[in-house]
Amino acid sequence: MVLTVSSLPARLVRGDADGARRHLEHARRVWRRPRDFSWPDLHLLISDFWLASYHGEHAALFERIQAEWPALQRGQWMRSPLINTSIRALRGFAALGMSREGGKQEAVYRDLVRSDAKALARVRFSYSSGLSLTLEAALAFDRGELQRASELLRLALKLFGENGLPSAALGVQLHLGRLLGDDEGDALLKRADAGLLAMGAVDLERAARILTWGVTLA
Repeated sequence: MVLTVSSLPARLVRGDADGARRHLEHARRVWRRPRDFSWPDLHLLISDFWLASYHGEHAALFERIQAEWPALQRGQWMRSPLINTSIRALRGFAALGMSREGGKQEAVYRDLVRSDAKALARVRFSYSSGLSLTLEAALAFDRGELQRASELLRLALKLFGENGLPSAALGVQLHLGRLLGDDEGDALLKRADAGLLAMGAVDLERAARILTWGVTLA
């Protein structure tokens, strides 16, 4: 189960979405969930997120996270900085996608994205603040505040670099480069493309989405 969740991002970046899905389906078949939420359940939930972010599928993931939320709280899983960061980022991505669909609940979903972004900013973990900033940048982008979005992405890029997270930095570089659309943006795009290709990425847009935990600016 650990290999499932740890290997999925690399496989998806390289375009092996079908193989990753089959692997996840097999892991789900052989795992019999106990009464309480457990580590394998967490690994399956995060693996579902990687697939959802690759395909841009957020509705089913959002429902799954919301259904598991009470169990996560009962088991005090969110007290772990790593798990808190992971789950908040997962739900933030899913809620962001739901908000972009519009409808009567759009404001509710945006409030949830904002809430998770603020919660991430308070977690003391290596990449939690960077993920918080990328969520805030996406919200600013959706409001048409492009200057604010670019400022937030610059801060996220700086934090990911300082915390030794070059893969996340590549994803932010691609999003920031497209947002800027000038000479600096072109330079960022070239560096991001080169880095993603060196990782074996076959779909640069989807690869960047994986590396920034599902957050995009479109």
